[in-house]
Amino acid sequence: MPINGNNKRIAKNTLILYLRMLFTMLIVLYTSRIVLSALGIEDYGLYQTVCGLAAMFSFLMTGMATSTQRFLSFYIGNNDSHALRRTFGHCMATHLIIAGIILILAESAGLWFVCQELSVPPERYTATHYVYQFSVAALCLNVMTVPYSACIIAHEK
Repeated sequence: MPINGNNKRIAKNTLILYLRMLFTMLIVLYTSRIVLSALGIEDYGLYQTVCGLAAMFSFLMTGMATSTQRFLSFYIGNNDSHALRRTFGHCMATHLIIAGIILILAESAGLWFVCQELSVPPERYTATHYVYQFSVAALCLNVMTVPYSACIIAHEK
């Protein structure tokens, strides 16, 4: 079976995605070693526990991006730019609401957990609080970028 242009492009894109995944995995493994040696065992454990919030929601981001991309692709396929703009606006509003809900829950229940239930040495409390706040901010920003990522994916050939 001869390989046509589309199959070559699919194979090339797949290879590039695998290389990107391998490169990212190597960077994560290397940087985690550096962070562990810089922070020490106890501080690294606190860092991973507090930052685990953002990592826990990463699977949710993929699902939200895929569902958003599906609706955007539908209107791109229909050449309906008005409906595409309207759908993108609705997606932005929805993700803003989701980010707000995450922020409210993180600043109430999550902050209570970090302050009351998590065993943090008194000298590391301030650093833990800052890391938690930055993790929550990064999570909310990631939620807000989902429609843009979905739009890029929907416009790919």
